[in-house]
Amino acid sequence: VSIRTTGLGVSGSTGPVFVKVGGVDAQIQSIVRATEEAGVFLINVKIPAAAPIGDAVFVQLDLISPTGNRLSSNKVTLAIE
Repeated sequence: VSIRTTGLGVSGSTGPVFVKVGGVDAQIQSIVRATEEAGVFLINVKIPAAAPIGDAVFVQLDLISPTGNRLSSNKVTLAIE
C-alpha cells in the first residue's frame, strides 16, 4: 500500500518513520518522492498479517524529529479485506 504524506522534509529523511495499521507495526518497504507533486512522498508499506480486517482500519504515521521528539500524524482509515 502507498501512503501519500507531507512533512518529511526536503529529502524525505527528516528522521525515522514508523507506520501503524490498526495498531500493528507495518513494515516500510520504501519512501520515495511523488514525482507529480512537490513536497509529497509515498511511503510504501506491507500490510501486517495481524492487522484487523474491516472498512475503516486506522493508519497512523510516527516520525522521530531531529531533536528526538516523537510526532504522530492524524489517524486516517483504509479498507482491508
